[in-house]
Amino acid sequence: MKTEYWTDEYSAYQTLEIEINEGHEHVFYYFGTSEGSKQWFPELTFEDEARPEKLLLELGDGTHDHMYILDLIERKRLVFTWSAGDVRIEIVEAEEDKTLVRFQERLPAAIGNIVEDFAGWYFQLENLKHIAETGELQEVGADALEERKKKVKEELGL
Repeated sequence: MKTEYWTDEYSAYQTLEIEINEGHEHVFYYFGTSEGSKQWFPELTFEDEARPEKLLLELGDGTHDHMYILDLIERKRLVFTWSAGDVRIEIVEAEEDKTLVRFQERLPAAIGNIVEDFAGWYFQLENLKHIAETGELQEVGADALEERKKKVKEELGL
């Protein structure tokens, strides 16, 4: 996976790009529908899939956060609020049966969990690739998560 992390005076940013060995339509299903997204990110669902305006993130304690969908172009792009920032997921058909997923996130620098959030999305995209290609979730070990957090922190200069 190609990764890029940077900061400016107000925000922290990440861009992740991953190639998935499946077709464009197949990949979009996994982040453009509740049924698909629940397979790789079970806590994230569309509030009203027929006319999606919000995503719901289950927090595990019986509560949830609302994320507002800012842009949705079927089979191409999904943009939504995430905490006090935003997330943009785009897919591009690289070649037949290969799809490039480009994930971009911006969070305000004042948020305290940037490193954890960025590392978490890295593994969520790894899960997306794995489930799209094999139909099964990929387990992430605690050591791998800690190593990714170290890399993110170092690259952000935090």
